[in-house]
Amino acid sequence: MNERLGRWHFWLAFIGFNLAFFPQHILGLMGMPRRVYTYPSGLGWDGYNLASTIGAFILAAGILLFVVNLFYSARRGEPAGDNPWGADSLEWATTSPPPSYGFAVLPIVHTRHPLWDQEELTEGDPRIKNLVQSLGRWPLTWRAALTTTPFDARPVEIFRVAGPSIWPFIAAVGLIVVFASEIWRQHTLTLTGALIMLVAFIGWHRREPIPGDLEEERAFEREHGVYVRKRGSPVVIRNATLLSILIVLVAMASLWFSYFYIRIENPAWPPETVPRAAPVFPIISSVLIVLAAAAGFWARRGVLVDDNNRLRIGLITAFVLGLGAVIVQISALVRLNYGWTFNAYASIFYLLSGVAIATAILGLLLFLRVLFGAWRGEYSSAHFLGVEVAELFWYGITAGWLISFGILYLTPVLT
Repeated sequence: MNERLGRWHFWLAFIGFNLAFFPQHILGLMGMPRRVYTYPSGLGWDGYNLASTIGAFILAAGILLFVVNLFYSARRGEPAGDNPWGADSLEWATTSPPPSYGFAVLPIVHTRHPLWDQEELTEGDPRIKNLVQSLGRWPLTWRAALTTTPFDARPVEIFRVAGPSIWPFIAAVGLIVVFASEIWRQHTLTLTGALIMLVAFIGWHRREPIPGDLEEERAFEREHGVYVRKRGSPVVIRNATLLSILIVLVAMASLWFSYFYIRIENPAWPPETVPRAAPVFPIISSVLIVLAAAAGFWARRGVLVDDNNRLRIGLITAFVLGLGAVIVQISALVRLNYGWTFNAYASIFYLLSGVAIATAILGLLLFLRVLFGAWRGEYSSAHFLGVEVAELFWYGITAGWLISFGILYLTPVLT
């Protein structure tokens, strides 16, 4: 880009932006509301709005100058080169434009500023150097990524990542449909977008034949002392599962907060017009939920010793117990003599119960998927991530379930 035009662009944009927006803060303190296109004179707002208008024109001139600089430099500008800024980080270590694969041989980094502090990105510990050079030659039939420890970057595993696919684009289209239809309250169209996303997720995660030779993998592991995980990274999947659990619990926590906020605003709780719900059903369902978690733990212990029968029995038991908990709790809601539109208490009661039931149903679907895989013999002591994910997710569901129904049924008694 042209340096002189760039300097003019900076100062015009800097001055114009601050002149356009800073007076608006003063006008807000003086009482002028937002998004007002006209106002009567004599309120003391005229001078500040005039200054903002002048600043807006200056800012527009700066943006126009940037566009001129862009087209001028594209035709007559000097080639920038690979690292025109003399930057220190790895994104400037490749050619410009960079290749789609990033680095054919992974760089070996010793400092926070590798391009400033290191003469070469290929030198380091002989074992690490041998590993990254070997990764440049193998695997060739599937895309691989290297996992390291978070603090000292010690290599842990090589895992297979997904190849090119149209499914993420389709999922994005479904998400756009969901948000756009909700803006105009077209709920039927929202369900259509959700269905598109569901189909995309299923297609995206469908199991495909895994290329490669087992003997080559074992030879690579023996030579470099790292695991080869063609079925996915245990580290990445565990962390993703824990993050999903955290997201679900944070969402439920917002509802718990809403419950107590409504509770504080009401002197009688539950209100006198609403009979107190009996705790028998939630006690039974909570016991079933906990037993389902115990069955899931027992199933995972079975796969660790390659006991497929124990794995299947444990998964079936966990599914039946979890399904029983859902049925019991739905029965409790059906027996109530008021609906979710009766008052604020009824609304938050049904909402908390419904979210807990919905997450449990999601966990049951996950158990079904793992059970299907167990029947096909997909899991062993070397490959059991699906079982572990289902177990961890059910632990999160159990925690949310116990807290939600403890709040709904126990706090009115305690207070």
